[in-house]
Amino acid sequence: MRLFALLLVSLALLYFGGFYHAPAFAAAAVAVWAVAAVLLVLALLARRGLRVTVRLPEGGVRRMEPFTCTVEVENRSVFPAGRFSVTLTCRTQGKTVLTQKVRGSVGGRGRAAIDLPLTARHAGLLTVEAGQLRVWDLLALHAFRKKVDARAEAVLLPPLLELPVALERAALLPAEEDGAPGVLDGAPPEVREIDAYRPGDAMRDVHWKLSARQDTLLTKRYSLETRPRFCVWWELCAGEPADADAADAFWALCFALSAGLLAAEAPHDLRWYDAAEKRVERRRIEDREDLLRALTALLRREKPFGGGPLPEAVQAERFRDAAAGETVLTIDTAPCLFLGTHAVLRLNGEHYVEEIGKNRILL
Repeated sequence: MRLFALLLVSLALLYFGGFYHAPAFAAAAVAVWAVAAVLLVLALLARRGLRVTVRLPEGGVRRMEPFTCTVEVENRSVFPAGRFSVTLTCRTQGKTVLTQKVRGSVGGRGRAAIDLPLTARHAGLLTVEAGQLRVWDLLALHAFRKKVDARAEAVLLPPLLELPVALERAALLPAEEDGAPGVLDGAPPEVREIDAYRPGDAMRDVHWKLSARQDTLLTKRYSLETRPRFCVWWELCAGEPADADAADAFWALCFALSAGLLAAEAPHDLRWYDAAEKRVERRRIEDREDLLRALTALLRREKPFGGGPLPEAVQAERFRDAAAGETVLTIDTAPCLFLGTHAVLRLNGEHYVEEIGKNRILL
């Protein structure tokens, strides 16, 4: 629009210069065109030297918590860019949720950083892409477009809740097995009995005082202690969640259950079926860092759900684990928590935070 107005002014100067036979008007028109041409060339040269970078927080970002997306424009040329705009497209799990333009200016050989505050509503993979750059000359007469390919990704975490878990069978179960204090961690085991030495027994397990009294080698037998074993399955192949709120509830329940087991001092195995790789992914969850790594790995996928029903071999593996005495817990995308085949908790996608907080699971 400004370029069109400038063109009209220059034509008017030429007209009046010819009408009144005044060379000064014609010279003014030529000067206006010359200045406009110089400014446009400078803007064109500045556009060639601009580079765009997009940055998101490196750590996990929680949904509904504000964070900052930084757009950095570097000018590698000596010509200033008096005004520019960058078009940003924000996508969550591959779906466009926001298109935003950021504007600024940058001098020659300079940098400009623009912070864009964002808040994500749902958990998942957030992708911010810069697709187009526009640069104006110093008088904003014309904009030159340039395609850019800058993007950044961040994992949006669900609410990190904890589902209270009471382990009814969490008392240590005695298992009468041979063992030695040097092999076991923690407190030394109790001595179950004193028995005759057998070839292969460790010398450190010999009861030397009693052996000296009875003039024969005697060995200490220990009572080991074991805990119940837990296995948690994240059922990603049960189909897509009903909506984004149901997906958030699923991820929140996945984290909350494992966090509750860890709080009850119950490390456990975590498994899910990877339909793309056609194999069962296994993770050992000893602390929250292990849990967050597993959760982040799945949230980084644009399509973590789907893949059809579980293969029969995988289902048979679950039955074998349960038959071997392992407590198998399954979370499906309803979202619902199963203990074996019995449903113990079903969440509403809209009020899952309150429901997780007020429930307590007895295992």
